[in-house]
Amino acid sequence: MYIDLEENQEIEGKSSVKIAVRDGRTSEVIAADTPRIEDLDPDRYSLEIHKTESVVVSGVTGVIRSKEEGSPRTLTIPSGQQGDPLYLFSTEVPAMADELIVPAKLRKEYSRITFRFSLEEGTFPYRVSVTGNTAGTDIVSGKPVEGPFRYEMEEQSPGVFSCIVPRQKDLMLALELIPKEGLTAIEGFSGILLLWEYLERLEGFSWNLENLPDISLDIDFFHLNITVSINDWNIAQTINLDI
Repeated sequence: MYIDLEENQEIEGKSSVKIAVRDGRTSEVIAADTPRIEDLDPDRYSLEIHKTESVVVSGVTGVIRSKEEGSPRTLTIPSGQQGDPLYLFSTEVPAMADELIVPAKLRKEYSRITFRFSLEEGTFPYRVSVTGNTAGTDIVSGKPVEGPFRYEMEEQSPGVFSCIVPRQKDLMLALELIPKEGLTAIEGFSGILLLWEYLERLEGFSWNLENLPDISLDIDFFHLNITVSINDWNIAQTINLDI
């Protein structure tokens, strides 16, 4: 079996790709390996398997923080961590021939969400976290894995925060702002913004897209609006902000 990765620019800069071959009827792993990207020549990987009616060939790259829990096909985000910049492929093919070439097209399974808050003079008065009900990824199906997710972001520059979130299972992704001790918060703000209330208004966006885009939210408390944009799509929507 030859797994063809040569059309994937996404593997550039990655150290390795984790590959597994499962029997199409029993889901039993019949072969697995984690070749280094630099050893793929030319961007193609080969391995021997026994003949069977069909196999499911899957691969994942970009794993930084996730760990396997319970099932070798599930990557779970550790508590308090953000997601991984995962790219996946999975395909089922017949496996009765003497030689088989499997094209492997990687899919982007995460969004990097950047938050920019309009500031008055002084320090931004909140600790900022992203919360949700999706805590990992099934690396064979690409489906979200349910579980609690919460990541408190570090301030990258004044009023700017960023977080990698995995493909989401439901609409409960939220932004949580907790006043910092000793600083004055914005009067009347409840502390929780349901992000889907703003993301769903962007034409063409869905958590079911094959390749998830990166997203930016410019949040202006002083004029009570949010501008949501999808990076590289030239799509933006300014929406009234309820606090």
